[in-house]
Amino acid sequence: RLGELLNQQRDRANETYGEVVELIDRFRSLGRDLSLARALMPGSGLYRELENL
Repeated sequence: RLGELLNQQRDRANETYGEVVELIDRFRSLGRDLSLARALMPGSGLYRELENL
């Protein structure tokens, strides 16, 4: 499931705020440390929002 989530977002740089919040919730629901998302998707909208947490 995590692989699917990462593949969906890997090439997206302009996620909406709602999409980013949903992704953060999905990462957490998978029991994943959010630092994994930071490491795998630098420069993405998700990364930028995670930096603000």
